[in-house]
Amino acid sequence: MTENIDERKLVQLLNTQLVNFSDIEDITGFALLICQSASYGGLFLGDNRNRLFLKQVRKAAKEWVQAVRRRIDKMPISDALTVINIFDPVHRIAYGSPADSAFINTYTLAAFDSYTRTDKTEPEDKLATVTVGSLRDKPTTITEALLRDKPAATTAASLKNESTAITEPILGDNSTATTAASFKDESTAVTEPILRDKSAADIKTVDPYTLFWQIKLGLNRKDRAYFFRPLQWYTASLDRWYNDFSKGTYSKEISTYDTIQRISILLQTDLRPYKLPDQDAFKQHLFNTHRYLFDNLSTYDLSTLKALYGLLTSSLPYLSEDDFDSYLHTLLETINAQENTNRFYRVANSISFYLLN
Repeated sequence: MTENIDERKLVQLLNTQLVNFSDIEDITGFALLICQSASYGGLFLGDNRNRLFLKQVRKAAKEWVQAVRRRIDKMPISDALTVINIFDPVHRIAYGSPADSAFINTYTLAAFDSYTRTDKTEPEDKLATVTVGSLRDKPTTITEALLRDKPAATTAASLKNESTAITEPILGDNSTATTAASFKDESTAVTEPILRDKSAADIKTVDPYTLFWQIKLGLNRKDRAYFFRPLQWYTASLDRWYNDFSKGTYSKEISTYDTIQRISILLQTDLRPYKLPDQDAFKQHLFNTHRYLFDNLSTYDLSTLKALYGLLTSSLPYLSEDDFDSYLHTLLETINAQENTNRFYRVANSISFYLLN
């Protein structure tokens, strides 16, 4: 995996005509390839080292953005949210500017609406037919409810300590957490469907952790669309996961995938509102006690391996450089060895490893 990158072949692969835009793995795999190719070309350096190559990367990024915009309304809500999770970084590469927040909000809030109203007993065949477009004709959407029901006590000032961040797998996040305690005086209670802790395996339409990160990004932007029910769900989830791990009360029956995702979130969230005497020590202990998750990678499925990559990047402050490189090498090779790893994802992983050597 450490061989030199063949730029000629890479440019040939950066062709949206090769992408199956009805396959979410192809869509996101190509997006990741764009991001890693931009890093390889030096886009994020002060002095771009390969302008001709970056021209091809930007062309591919623009074509990907345009293709997604044409197709996203036809996607299942879960796929639309997955695409939105990486849409902004690709848009920045393509146009040198953030994606329109209204566009991002449409699909994030549709996913939130779907997730919080979906019961575990919902038939899977019914869930599979739900698309973003099918929600637009409903008389009351989540966006309308937010605009109508937003409590006056919740203002942008309440989030003044939030910092701006790009999605966690790209740049990480050090923003200040907002706890559910800040809502103790709200007259409108958080309803049971919002509070219930749903495993990713229970809800087939929306991944709760992708949703969590997208809502966090909206809060970081101080976007009022997220100030009521999404913020309540976000803070209730964060409170529950923090309490579970800080008090050792989390269920041993939750999946490895859920465990990995929740630890990643806690490691990348500012926990000062919980009045820890030393949050760095708490996070170091949290990582140390779950370091075993990087053992026996061959027992994990692909989604768990990808989640583990997120945990590894979240754990950078709590690992030595040698240990990080060792874990990364083993993890990327294991992901690329999976039969169902997308072809674009494999090449992106190879670039990632090359850049770290």
